[in-house]
Amino acid sequence: MENLDDLYKWFDENRETIIADHLNECVLLKDNSVIGYYPNTDAALSGAQKNGFKMGEFLIQDCITDEEEIMLYYSSTLLRRGISVEKGQDGFITKKSGVFSRA
Repeated sequence: MENLDDLYKWFDENRETIIADHLNECVLLKDNSVIGYYPNTDAALSGAQKNGFKMGEFLIQDCITDEEEIMLYYSSTLLRRGISVEKGQDGFITKKSGVFSRA
């Protein structure tokens, strides 16, 4: 069984090739190989189950660019903190829609 961190690293290093012609789909990965492409994560998870993969043996990734992944991470972090993000014509504008809380 492969370490999922290593599998993600392999995906990230090969992202351009892996996502080519499959933008906005999901890819099922195992053993540094593409198992298949699916329309959504539920379908990819079903594909993993049909292949007999166990949790921790495979990775499902969105076929998005590195820049999109960074923006999704940034946006989700802000939303958890009560800030909404809106995309304007000149880029991303943040708008406070809640209150920061301290841990």
